Amino acid sequence: DLQRGREQLERSLADSKQQLNDSENDLLERVRQASAGAEAAQARAAEAEKALETAREETRTVEQREEAAGKRAEALVAELAAARADAPRLVAAERLVTELRREVERLRKEVQLFQSAAGGPGSVDVASV
Repeated sequence: DLQRGREQLERSLADSKQQLNDSENDLLERVRQASAGAEAAQARAAEAEKALETAREETRTVEQREEAAGKRAEALVAELAAARADAPRLVAAERLVTELRREVERLRKEVQLFQSAAGGPGSVDVASV
């Protein structure tokens, strides 16, 4: 009877050791899987960090381009304002040129008349007139 009890205890102890060993192996496998998952998550986090830094750099580039475009637009607005301010002077200068051309034409006709009255071209020194 004692012998049977002892055998049962030994079998029970062996079963318990096997269960403990199986549980330990299962736990080790879970730890390996969790570790692999953590490594994959770290790799994804590193990739996300790189992508974020790239996005930040692109944002800075876009902001710099926008700033440059804004400055160029301001310069163009100033140039347009200057051109608009010059417009009345240009119109006045154009009118003056037209009047001067008419005056030159009138003076040419006078010189021709004067030359005709004096005996033909070359008989009067135009520079002295």
